[in-house]
Amino acid sequence: ALLQQQDKEAAHRHYKSAREVALQGIQIEEAGGKGARGSAIGYATAGNALRSMARWEAARYDDALQYFKLSVKANPMFVYAYLSQGNIFYSRRAPEEANLSYQLATEICPSAQTFTRVGALLLQFGQTPDAVPMFQRAAELKPSPHAFTYWGMALRDSGRTDEARELFEKAIAADPNAPNGYNQFGLMYLEQRQWDAAIEKFTMAIKVSPRWSNYQYN
Repeated sequence: ALLQQQDKEAAHRHYKSAREVALQGIQIEEAGGKGARGSAIGYATAGNALRSMARWEAARYDDALQYFKLSVKANPMFVYAYLSQGNIFYSRRAPEEANLSYQLATEICPSAQTFTRVGALLLQFGQTPDAVPMFQRAAELKPSPHAFTYWGMALRDSGRTDEARELFEKAIAADPNAPNGYNQFGLMYLEQRQWDAAIEKFTMAIKVSPRWSNYQYN
């Protein structure tokens, strides 16, 4: 318990220092007139430090949100700030506000990368059904084995296994040398207690990526 307390105090000092350094950077950016993006990054960096401190002091979330708002004000196109705001809202159990932030991110930068990032964040907070359309949009914008696999994973975890199977098959067909399609397919069969089918998919994953130990464990 003492060690944990010491770690907490050390982490708090480091995050406080990170915030102070970020604020110094913002002053340099603004004094030099180097542009809005630099200031936006600075405010977001300070906000990240405060968000990390909120693990121990929940009130820090309010301070972090203010810095992310300043980040957006400095550069309304800075997607990272919107995603970070969404994370804080989910941490505070305010899903409607979180989803609004994620929606703004996808409207400002409707790229496959943005939709994938939002989908991954939604999965992180247990919002699997909401993640499905995000991965679907990412795959439509930029079809790839990885995009099909992520979309299939979200469908599988939502209980839509028939649709997930089609996506995993599509991922494998797009690139037979991409191992995660086989692996995720195998995990689905494992959940369904279809042992032989699971073994077959895991074996294929190992064949194309023999040095990745997770496939061996599965």
